[in-house]
Amino acid sequence: MREKEGYRENLALIVEAFPGKKMLTVDEVADYLGCERRTITRLIEGGKLVAIDVGTGKNSHYRVPVRELARLSAR
Repeated sequence: MREKEGYRENLALIVEAFPGKKMLTVDEVADYLGCERRTITRLIEGGKLVAIDVGTGKNSHYRVPVRELARLSAR
């Protein structure tokens, strides 16, 4: 699959904003993108943003790979 335009630039900015992190919380992603936490959760549940569910049921907690955030925010 071909990279979207701006992917590498976005990845560099995200890595700079979150040094040493490979996975981000939903709150971190929402803060970075300037949107509500619920918006990110909807993107995940709608299949538009890949995330890993590290909990179960009401204790469900998503983690978003840094590369996935770069892909989402690329053109």
